[in-house]
Amino acid sequence: MKFHALFCAVAALSFAGCAPRPATLPVVTSDAGQAQPQTEAPPPAPTPAPAATPSKFYSYEENGTFGYEQAQSDDDRAHNVAAQPMVLIRYDGHRGDMYAFKRVQGTEVTVLSCHEPCTAMKLETYAYGGLTTNVMPIAPGTILDEILQDARNGFLDHGIPGAQQKG
Repeated sequence: MKFHALFCAVAALSFAGCAPRPATLPVVTSDAGQAQPQTEAPPPAPTPAPAATPSKFYSYEENGTFGYEQAQSDDDRAHNVAAQPMVLIRYDGHRGDMYAFKRVQGTEVTVLSCHEPCTAMKLETYAYGGLTTNVMPIAPGTILDEILQDARNGFLDHGIPGAQQKG
């Protein structure tokens, strides 16, 4: 009888939140006279944290032109150059598996494009009546990587009718 009263008191306090729950429940004796501890069910698995919402990389936007800050080089620091001009990009859209961008700087126009999975970006620069083509790898943390991530995450407005912003 004392055992039953003790069990009820501990259970009442545990459910009321006044006492910590014991790791094991009281010992129950089987019909054969052997003590068998009853253990609690394991605590539920923690719920995973929600996925982080991506944030945009551009730090300037005006009329569909997006500005990306260039990293300061050792040479810049040595010559007390506080900051480089931003890289200004227009997003031309996403069609099929291709992303397209433009950079206009003075009389020079560079068309940037890549096809999924976009491990490299093709740069076609039109200047002074000539065309120069280069291919640059898209390394993590570079401006090319940041531009592509912003486009994939739907942060850039595009300027081509019929093109999809996110595909």
